[in-house]
Amino acid sequence: MDNKKKPSFWNSFLFNKSLKNEEQEDGVKYVNLGSETTLVRVVQTEHEIILQSKDDQKGEWVTKYKKTKIAPKDYRISSGYFKLVKQNVVILSTWMGSGGYLDYTIIGRRKGKIVELVDTGGVYKGDIFFEDGKLLVKSTNRYSIWVIKDDRLMLIPYKIPKISGALQIEYYLFPDGRVKVEKNHYIVPVGTIVQFIRADLNESPWQGYFNEDEQSIEMIEDFPDLAQAFKIVKKGKVEGKIIPDSHRDKGITITIVAE
Repeated sequence: MDNKKKPSFWNSFLFNKSLKNEEQEDGVKYVNLGSETTLVRVVQTEHEIILQSKDDQKGEWVTKYKKTKIAPKDYRISSGYFKLVKQNVVILSTWMGSGGYLDYTIIGRRKGKIVELVDTGGVYKGDIFFEDGKLLVKSTNRYSIWVIKDDRLMLIPYKIPKISGALQIEYYLFPDGRVKVEKNHYIVPVGTIVQFIRADLNESPWQGYFNEDEQSIEMIEDFPDLAQAFKIVKKGKVEGKIIPDSHRDKGITITIVAE
């Protein structure tokens, strides 16, 4: 999936929120930064991103911040209210390589100046999104939330909420590659939403997915991997394995029969 065009399922279905992805026109968009009334202009060229504020006396846009792009490609430019810093922030994000690694920068105001609050990269299969003033980061099937600790912004583990009415299949991955589930066979009606939830907080292995077999693909409607969920749209058997990437021989088969 093209990460720049991911549907906002998780925000709209669960949180009823979405990143403010205003339409860009000729590489320019306008967003709030700081207070609700503080408008900045974001200019995106082939090689850099420029933030400008309006000089009220001269009526001109003045450059206050520049960021050189890692690669000459379009960045996603999003804005929203970040409760921790009590202001609107702008997030510049892009997916590198084949789209598997997220780099992002969080920009806000400090003492009247436009500054980088966070600049980080290499988030494997990553994404970043707002939820009720909180800022969440996804890496594969693990989630983190930005908090303030010792006067510093830092990430801590976060468990995603469960989708109401869905069949939740919780699984645990252990550092030695073992996978644990309480149940691996289910009978459900057609139309059921199935959500896989990684319940452990072990630091490794970092990846673990439900990999459906080829026959099951036509029976399900995938949601973005942000939710790790799908909807069963046909009668039959959906079967696959929960597999930790580093120990593929230790996967556990899950069977879901839709009637």
